[in-house]
Amino acid sequence: MIGPRVLEPLPWRAGPAQVIAAWPSDRPLVALWSAEAGTAAPLGPWSRWTILAEPRATVTADATATCGRDPLALLASATAATAIRAPTASLPPVPFLGGWIGALAYELGEHLEPASRRRSPDPLDDRGWFLAQWHRCPAAYLFDHTTERWHRAGEAAAAADLPVPGSGPPDDRGFALGALTGTGREGYTAAVARCVEYVHAGDLFQANLSHRLSAPFTGSARGLFLALARRARPRYGAYLEAARGAETHAARRRIIASASPELFLSFDPGTRRLVTRPIKGTRPAHADPAELDAPKERAELSMIVDLMRHDLARVCLPGTVRVDHPRQLERHAVLHALATISGTVAPGLIVPEVLRAAFPPGSVTGAPKTRAMQIIRELEPVVRGPYCGCIGLLSDSGHATLSVAIRTAALSGPPGDPRSPDRITGGTMDYSVGAGIVAQSDPAAEWRETLHKAAIVRELAPDDLTTTCEHRP
Repeated sequence: MIGPRVLEPLPWRAGPAQVIAAWPSDRPLVALWSAEAGTAAPLGPWSRWTILAEPRATVTADATATCGRDPLALLASATAATAIRAPTASLPPVPFLGGWIGALAYELGEHLEPASRRRSPDPLDDRGWFLAQWHRCPAAYLFDHTTERWHRAGEAAAAADLPVPGSGPPDDRGFALGALTGTGREGYTAAVARCVEYVHAGDLFQANLSHRLSAPFTGSARGLFLALARRARPRYGAYLEAARGAETHAARRRIIASASPELFLSFDPGTRRLVTRPIKGTRPAHADPAELDAPKERAELSMIVDLMRHDLARVCLPGTVRVDHPRQLERHAVLHALATISGTVAPGLIVPEVLRAAFPPGSVTGAPKTRAMQIIRELEPVVRGPYCGCIGLLSDSGHATLSVAIRTAALSGPPGDPRSPDRITGGTMDYSVGAGIVAQSDPAAEWRETLHKAAIVRELAPDDLTTTCEHRP
């Protein structure tokens, strides 16, 4: 039975990074992270809350165990069972009062749109990631970056039982990352050249083509997440450990550490306003903004704006979808161009149904979406897994915020310590990066753009990228 909800102020003076570092080593952790106040990246209306919680249960759907069950239908059923029935206007104005925090893998989109799997052999699935995984978090700590104050929110009993971060020295959050390897420049630029041929042949206007970097990983996944967040100052960072006993394979631990700057969908149940902010075009943080003013860069963003308008129109009231900002430049850990599109969701529709209409995100697929997904499937040698899916929260209050899972490390490997859910020994970190390919794309320039996006992990690795190639078996 779902209990009453509370929102209680806390006297803590520590920031989110300190609380994560001091989180009890034997209690699982999930986190949704906004850029720290006082950094070079202004918070604005899109980055305010950091949420830390202990997952109490985990629901997972994968390609082999789904058995015909629809992962989004399962999510709809789970959220309906825990939804707060009180009027939205009567609830505290915070984004999370207990709910579900989790991720959808990119390949879920291929199950939602079977036509995207045509005309291509299966890419290599050598990691075995889920299609969907959601963690039940009945309560959480909320940090408001505008006031720099903490609150405890959610079901009263669960809120009282949240882990208390240690007051002494933090546990060791050390980790070791080996040298990065991947498909290499030659393999990626050849795939880009083939994609450009498809564009010139009229198959599509744009595709987001990626490649996977991998490195040996041992140590604390929380330590890696803190290192990524410190470098990237992400607006939509996320860290996901599974609840106790919920790991699909007992011998293999799977953790996601994301430093995403991109909003996929935000939903306000009071106004029913749905917002998306796709990013297209990236340069190093110190770059001249004029570098993102070329016709090629503008065309990339314009195409995705049209695609996202179409996706939102599938679930929004006629005449309510609008482009609030067709093009903005923002500088965080990198310089990028983005747009803001919004609409009013039709009465009766819920967030899982919105996801069915819009997933996977248009900025990481291309236009038209289905043909772009077919070409991605043909040209990328391995499945994407969590990368280019989405990560976020579905609050019991009806609020939803979901990021595009870019700048995302997918960690897997044997547990380093069965008592510490963040530790992996002899595992692997995968970190994929991509670029939007259009008619004017230059393969060498697109390769360089992907390396800009990999900068935060390249700083952590002992050596620069090699050209080791991965092939289909």
